Amino acid sequence: MFKTHKNNFHMEILTSQNERKLMTNIKENKFEALQKKSEKIDKSLSIPKLTQKKVEQYISTKPINVMTNTLQTLSVDRKNVNWSDDSMLDANKINTMKNWYSYYQQIENNLVVGAKAVFLVCRDLYDASRKLSADDFDLLKTNVHLSEATISKYITIGKSTTCSELFALNKLPESWTTMYKVAKLKDNDDIKKVKSNINLGSTNEDIDVFMGVVKETLKPLYNYNDLENPKDFIRVAYDNKHNVDPIALEMLKKEVTNLVYDKIDEFNSIQKAYFLDKEKAEDVRVEVACNEKLLTTAYDKAMSFLKKVKGKEKATGETASMSAFKKVKAKYIDYPQMFNAQETA
Repeated sequence: MFKTHKNNFHMEILTSQNERKLMTNIKENKFEALQKKSEKIDKSLSIPKLTQKKVEQYISTKPINVMTNTLQTLSVDRKNVNWSDDSMLDANKINTMKNWYSYYQQIENNLVVGAKAVFLVCRDLYDASRKLSADDFDLLKTNVHLSEATISKYITIGKSTTCSELFALNKLPESWTTMYKVAKLKDNDDIKKVKSNINLGSTNEDIDVFMGVVKETLKPLYNYNDLENPKDFIRVAYDNKHNVDPIALEMLKKEVTNLVYDKIDEFNSIQKAYFLDKEKAEDVRVEVACNEKLLTTAYDKAMSFLKKVKGKEKATGETASMSAFKKVKAKYIDYPQMFNAQETA
């Protein structure tokens, strides 16, 4: 009996020891799991982030070649980055910056080339307006993919000596609307101020700042560039109950613009035996202005909606709706003459 009691006591001791070991193992396993989780969090937090200061320092050592005339058309070649490999930490830091700069460099390069291309179009249009006969130039205007109003503005840019000088210095802004604002400057002091401050990224607002012009708090919805004292005459609105198709708006804009300029040219060509101002028959000057911000918003909404439609096609990587939208835009807005030629062939 004593022996049995002793054996039972020994078993209790062993059981107690095993339980303590088991609890110790559980605690150790929990600790190890928590430690691994903590290390993972620490590693994610320690991944270096790019900052504005860092990229500015890097850009200063690799400036964009503003003399380039070559578009970069290939997709950006990204370096591999693997933050889970501690031995690659320094290489990852370098590759992260290189990847960012590769996108920055290619985008900026193509913006520079694009700006140059626009100015050369302006220069050639101005040259053609002087060297071609009136009939031949009208034929040219009919066949290039630009509206009458845009051609008029491009010619103003093309004949501007200020724009030509800035182009030669690679300081002509990327936006053609900013080029146009510069082209219209007449005051020599304003031109000097602009020349000394302007760069590729300058905007219309920057030009005002360079000249010391006080900017208005509220910008008008409709901007007239050619008229000194514009007076609104006709307005067209659409029902905003549902999302509007931006292609319809752009078709209206295009047709109304062409009609207005054609009709005013027709009227001004009429021989009139009367005058209404200062005993002199003055041509009626008009300009069609569009709420460009609204048009851009309509396009953004349309693209956002079409991207959410399910069912992408393998061939295009887009939905059938998106492809159909782009086809309609190309046919009626971007390249109507090309499609018309194909249909009549």
